[in-house]
Amino acid sequence: MNLEDPILITGAGGLLGSHLVDCLVSKGYRNVFAVQREDCDLIDSDNVRSFFNLCAPRYVFHCAGRVYGVGGSTNNKSKTFYENVVINTNVIHAAAVTGVKKILVLGSGAVYPSKTIDSDAVESEIFNGPPHSSHEAYAYSKRVALAMLQAYGHDYALSWCYVVATNIYGYRKICEPDLESAPVIEALVYKFLRAQRTGSKIEVWGDGSELRDFWYVKEAAFAIEALMRRCTGTINLGTGNLVSIRQVVELLTEITGVKSRIEWNTARAAGQLRRSYDLSKLKALGFVPKHTLYAGLSEYWRKVTSDMPM
Repeated sequence: MNLEDPILITGAGGLLGSHLVDCLVSKGYRNVFAVQREDCDLIDSDNVRSFFNLCAPRYVFHCAGRVYGVGGSTNNKSKTFYENVVINTNVIHAAAVTGVKKILVLGSGAVYPSKTIDSDAVESEIFNGPPHSSHEAYAYSKRVALAMLQAYGHDYALSWCYVVATNIYGYRKICEPDLESAPVIEALVYKFLRAQRTGSKIEVWGDGSELRDFWYVKEAAFAIEALMRRCTGTINLGTGNLVSIRQVVELLTEITGVKSRIEWNTARAAGQLRRSYDLSKLKALGFVPKHTLYAGLSEYWRKVTSDMPM
């Protein structure tokens, strides 16, 4: 990518998209089109095509989508599948037919078959079995996007990168989220904030043994910008550091100083027990995460509490 190239970012109002905009601007890119819902309805194919014709992007970062935590995914399967399939289809098709040089599409670790639960997931395994039931509708919609990239890359010579992203967390300026459907760290941070202000108990789904790989959003955004320049095909994006949800809760207790009682609700779904990734491709490109989980959570907490004062 050259600094003058027109670059379009979908989902620019979301967590990763907003930080990706900041990343590109900080690097000196001068023609960044940050697309939010009010700018273009990605479910409307004509609207998407018109917007692409207007902006004439050379590169596209596709970060938009309907995303939930475990609870939201379980309760909104049809909406999750339909909206993501339609959005991804409209964006990828428009990119191909309007002459975009390269598109980077944000995937999810949910795409991997549940049989990889006890091993590091390898990019070649994505279609080798059904995904875990906790996110199956979302996972299948993301698999459709990958299959579409493969087909359109063949027919239209569209260059693409499909990033299977780990759990990305961090701050964006929004109102308190729906704690029933928010991703785990976002939900936990706001549960701790509520407990700090009301003395309420903190409910955590599961028993805390679930293992995840978390990457701080500011750092993930810089990695994704580099992947657009340096990678084609499918690639896992993660830190390689697995931590349990119990460890996350313990870190937040230390960082926030909130001493409310933790209630482990084992009757509520907590998702896959383990999700980790083979990062051979990523490491070959020289990526090494610099933020520790403690540092990322600390900065996240400072920003939340400063933005939502008592």
